[in-house]
Amino acid sequence: MIRRLLRAGFGIGLLVTVAVTGLAYLGSRTMGLSFLPFDLADLVIAATPGKIATQGIENLGHLAKYGLEFGNIIAFIALGALLGFAAHSFQRRFKLRWSILATVAGLVVAALLLSLHLVWSASFAPGDTHVYSPLVLAILVGLGLVWGAAFAFIQRRASQADVFPPAETTVSSATARPNVSLDRRAFLQRSTATMIVVAVGSTGIAELLRRTETAGASLLNPSTGATPSATNVGPTFMSAPGMRPHHTTANTLYTVASRTRDPVVDPASYRLVVDGAVKHPLMLMLSDLQRRLRIDQTSTLQCVSNDIGGDLIGNVNWNGTSLKALLEEAGLQAGATHLVFHGAEGYVDSIPLDIARLPTTLLVYGIDGQPLPRPHGFPVRVIIPTIYGMKNVKWLQRIEVITSDFSGYWQDRGWSNTAVVKTTSAIDTRDHFQRENGKVPLGGIAFAGDRGVTGVEVQIDDGTWQPAVLEAAQTKPQWRFWRYDWAATPGAHTVKVRAVDGKGQPQPSQVTAPHPDGASGYHTIKVQIAA
Repeated sequence: MIRRLLRAGFGIGLLVTVAVTGLAYLGSRTMGLSFLPFDLADLVIAATPGKIATQGIENLGHLAKYGLEFGNIIAFIALGALLGFAAHSFQRRFKLRWSILATVAGLVVAALLLSLHLVWSASFAPGDTHVYSPLVLAILVGLGLVWGAAFAFIQRRASQADVFPPAETTVSSATARPNVSLDRRAFLQRSTATMIVVAVGSTGIAELLRRTETAGASLLNPSTGATPSATNVGPTFMSAPGMRPHHTTANTLYTVASRTRDPVVDPASYRLVVDGAVKHPLMLMLSDLQRRLRIDQTSTLQCVSNDIGGDLIGNVNWNGTSLKALLEEAGLQAGATHLVFHGAEGYVDSIPLDIARLPTTLLVYGIDGQPLPRPHGFPVRVIIPTIYGMKNVKWLQRIEVITSDFSGYWQDRGWSNTAVVKTTSAIDTRDHFQRENGKVPLGGIAFAGDRGVTGVEVQIDDGTWQPAVLEAAQTKPQWRFWRYDWAATPGAHTVKVRAVDGKGQPQPSQVTAPHPDGASGYHTIKVQIAA
């Protein structure tokens, strides 16, 4: 049955498509090429009504996006199998030469890849000249021709194996048939192994490059500001074993995106436009931003989808320049009330002017003195510690000043338009319960945006809330470490934590889901203390 499917083109089309899928994924991660399964996923996401999209996120979380991506990969491979069957049927009917079959099949696949790439580019990257470059388009055509050549080669060899030796040969047909069958089987096994190796190898290289990717090779200009150093939690504060690092690096900071692939922005041709209700529209190169007064700011970035105690939060040393100063240079017209940020991938969101004028609101081009990695928004992104990450637009291309409110990408899908960070706290030491000097040290983080954190309390088994020790006060827009040395007794216990912000307001106790305006409630863990 399997050999029949292979000879009919199904299996060969599937195998070749698996290999080409791996190569296309490698190209998408390294050169910004089209990856048809994910491009289809982006188009599906864009066309999905907001209520349905929100229900998917609420019920499945990030698995909704991963499931859609995986489903589209399977559908793409199935489509390749069908194309293989069609190519096989076409060749049998018209008795085409194998070279012609390779060319025709390759051009059909190339046309499919190019069409989707152009549709995706027009929808999500209309201003990205990279996606229309001759090299990108030529590689997509090349992938199609590779599909056609590989399919025709394997199909030809498999078909030739079906031709048995003529009657006049000295080898009897009874002897020849098993040998031919073995040759065909061995060839198909080698072909299958080769296609799988190409697919797995390409995918592995793509993931390795993605995880080690940096957007630039040179350090930021040190003359524009001091290189930030790791935050010292203070000589009088000792972190509890098992707590997360105080400083989050670019490699460990969470990433969330509205599209399946990040845009590729050429730093040499990059321009940031400031227009709309301004007196003096601006068009700035990356070097123009880097020459401005540099601000090195350690602040915390949190995703609105972060669950209580979740890991979609990080404390980062950002390098950038003041958004307020840039707006003053542009000059705001009377009636201006909001800014709309436009990302290179088509993402848009807005903030009111009073948030834009805060000294902690930055246009960022670096992390830890290095250029922003592409997944974090290279070459420029917005950082606004007072509100959730969905409004901290990455791959920033345009700042539009408007005279009314604006509903952005996630707001159209039911999420908050104010998105002010709620006070939150977390227990990091949920897996570390070793006694120190007879007590079990507990510890974690607390964050309340620009309000700052002035207190953290811990509750054991519904008992009295006890104050935890806080690290020395840092700048308000970053989290604070806390520690509580617990005189634990053996047995099962329930531990809760809550924080108090700089305005004296306690952390909300009511448990709510992240949608629509961020999760709330106390982080609670159950522990077992050994005797």
